[in-house]
Amino acid sequence: MKFDAEIIGTEGDYSLVAWEGRRFPGLLVQGDSLSILLDTLEESISELREGNVDDGMFALEAALAAVRSMIGSYERLMAYSGHPLPYAPRGNG
Repeated sequence: MKFDAEIIGTEGDYSLVAWEGRRFPGLLVQGDSLSILLDTLEESISELREGNVDDGMFALEAALAAVRSMIGSYERLMAYSGHPLPYAPRGNG
């Protein structure tokens, strides 16, 4: 399959990308960043299953921070490019 895509903007490791057939742009995440996020979530599950609540929560909070960073970049890039969000904005959690 081949699709036309346009990089609208980049912030750090993330890029806002629009492509045909999609109403809203998406966030491109580098593969290593995605792999690190998965590793962190798997570590959290492992620690929690072993009863290490503090270590599990630490890893889970790190993963949450990574996702918040992604959402923050997405929202800033969407605003900068004049695109509405495809969801209702939320508080800073």
